[in-house]
Amino acid sequence: RMKKALVVLLMFVGSAHASEKFSTNSNFVTTSTINWVSVDNVFEACDIESKKRGNGGFARLGKGLKMDGCAFWSDPTTNKTNVCTVITAKNTDHDTVGHEFRHCFQGNFHK
Repeated sequence: RMKKALVVLLMFVGSAHASEKFSTNSNFVTTSTINWVSVDNVFEACDIESKKRGNGGFARLGKGLKMDGCAFWSDPTTNKTNVCTVITAKNTDHDTVGHEFRHCFQGNFHK
Protein backbone atom coordinates (compact mmCIF):
# COMPACT_ATOMS: atom_id res chain seq x y z
CA ARG A 1 0.00 0.00 0.00
CA MET A 2 2.80 2.39 0.81
CA LYS A 3 4.47 1.96 -2.60
CA LYS A 4 1.18 2.62 -4.40
CA ALA A 5 0.63 5.77 -2.34
CA LEU A 6 4.19 6.86 -3.04
CA VAL A 7 3.73 6.34 -6.78
CA VAL A 8 0.58 8.47 -6.79
CA LEU A 9 2.32 11.14 -4.73
CA LEU A 10 5.32 11.16 -7.04
CA MET A 11 3.08 11.53 -10.06
CA PHE A 12 1.45 14.62 -8.56
CA VAL A 13 4.71 16.12 -7.33
CA GLY A 14 6.38 15.33 -10.64
CA SER A 15 3.69 17.13 -12.60
CA ALA A 16 4.52 20.32 -10.73
CA HIS A 17 8.07 20.12 -12.09
CA ALA A 18 7.21 19.05 -15.64
CA SER A 19 8.81 21.22 -18.28
CA GLU A 20 7.04 19.91 -21.38
CA LYS A 21 3.32 19.47 -21.90
CA PHE A 22 1.96 16.62 -23.98
CA SER A 23 -1.46 15.36 -25.00
CA THR A 24 -3.00 12.33 -23.33
CA ASN A 25 -5.04 11.63 -26.48
CA SER A 26 -2.53 8.99 -27.53
CA ASN A 27 -2.84 6.94 -24.32
CA PHE A 28 -3.55 3.31 -25.20
CA VAL A 29 -4.75 2.55 -21.66
CA THR A 30 -6.15 4.58 -18.78
CA THR A 31 -5.24 2.06 -16.08
CA SER A 32 -1.87 0.41 -15.62
CA THR A 33 -0.22 -1.77 -13.02
CA ILE A 34 3.29 -0.40 -12.63
CA ASN A 35 6.18 -2.33 -11.14
CA TRP A 36 8.92 0.16 -10.26
CA VAL A 37 12.36 -1.37 -9.93
CA SER A 38 15.20 0.80 -8.61
CA VAL A 39 18.73 -0.40 -9.31
CA ASP A 40 22.37 0.58 -9.03
CA ASN A 41 23.15 0.10 -12.73
CA VAL A 42 20.26 1.25 -14.96
CA PHE A 43 21.92 0.34 -18.26
CA GLU A 44 22.67 -3.21 -17.15
CA ALA A 45 19.18 -3.77 -15.67
CA CYS A 46 17.43 -2.35 -18.75
CA ASP A 47 19.64 -4.43 -21.05
CA ILE A 48 18.85 -7.62 -19.12
CA GLU A 49 15.09 -6.88 -19.05
CA SER A 50 15.06 -6.09 -22.77
CA LYS A 51 16.80 -9.37 -23.61
CA LYS A 52 14.49 -11.29 -21.27
CA ARG A 53 11.52 -9.96 -23.24
CA GLY A 54 13.07 -10.84 -26.60
CA ASN A 55 13.85 -7.25 -27.60
CA GLY A 56 17.58 -7.71 -28.20
CA GLY A 57 18.90 -5.56 -25.38
CA PHE A 58 20.54 -2.14 -25.35
CA ALA A 59 24.19 -3.22 -25.46
CA ARG A 60 23.98 -3.21 -29.26
CA LEU A 61 23.48 0.58 -29.05
CA GLY A 62 26.81 1.03 -27.32
CA LYS A 63 28.27 0.10 -23.96
CA GLY A 64 28.84 3.73 -23.00
CA LEU A 65 25.19 4.64 -23.48
CA LYS A 66 23.83 6.59 -20.51
CA MET A 67 20.35 5.59 -19.46
CA ASP A 68 18.35 7.23 -16.68
CA GLY A 69 15.54 4.68 -16.95
CA CYS A 70 13.50 2.42 -19.17
CA ALA A 71 9.98 1.02 -19.31
CA PHE A 72 8.55 -2.24 -20.62
CA TRP A 73 4.81 -2.71 -21.03
CA SER A 74 2.53 -5.52 -22.05
CA ASP A 75 0.53 -5.27 -25.25
CA PRO A 76 -2.94 -4.10 -24.16
CA THR A 77 -4.51 -5.58 -27.31
CA THR A 78 -3.61 -9.10 -26.12
CA ASN A 79 -3.75 -8.48 -22.38
CA LYS A 80 -6.77 -6.83 -20.72
CA THR A 81 -4.62 -5.33 -17.97
CA ASN A 82 -1.60 -3.28 -18.91
CA VAL A 83 1.35 -4.30 -16.76
CA CYS A 84 4.35 -2.02 -16.99
CA THR A 85 7.82 -2.37 -15.50
CA VAL A 86 9.75 0.84 -14.94
CA ILE A 87 13.46 0.69 -14.12
CA THR A 88 15.27 3.72 -12.67
CA ALA A 89 18.32 4.41 -10.57
CA LYS A 90 17.91 4.27 -6.81
CA ASN A 91 18.54 8.01 -6.82
CA THR A 92 16.37 9.46 -9.60
CA ASP A 93 14.41 12.61 -10.42
CA HIS A 94 10.86 13.67 -11.30
CA ASP A 95 11.60 14.05 -15.00
CA THR A 96 12.90 10.49 -15.33
CA VAL A 97 10.03 8.95 -13.35
CA GLY A 98 7.42 10.95 -15.28
CA HIS A 99 9.03 10.10 -18.61
CA GLU A 100 9.13 6.37 -17.90
CA PHE A 101 5.62 6.29 -16.41
CA ARG A 102 4.36 7.99 -19.57
CA HIS A 103 5.63 4.98 -21.53
CA CYS A 104 3.26 2.84 -19.45
CA PHE A 105 0.27 4.69 -20.91
CA GLN A 106 1.50 5.76 -24.35
CA GLY A 107 4.00 3.09 -25.34
CA ASN A 108 6.86 4.30 -27.51
CA PHE A 109 6.01 7.99 -27.88
CA HIS A 110 9.52 9.02 -29.01
CA LYS A 111 9.66 10.48 -32.49
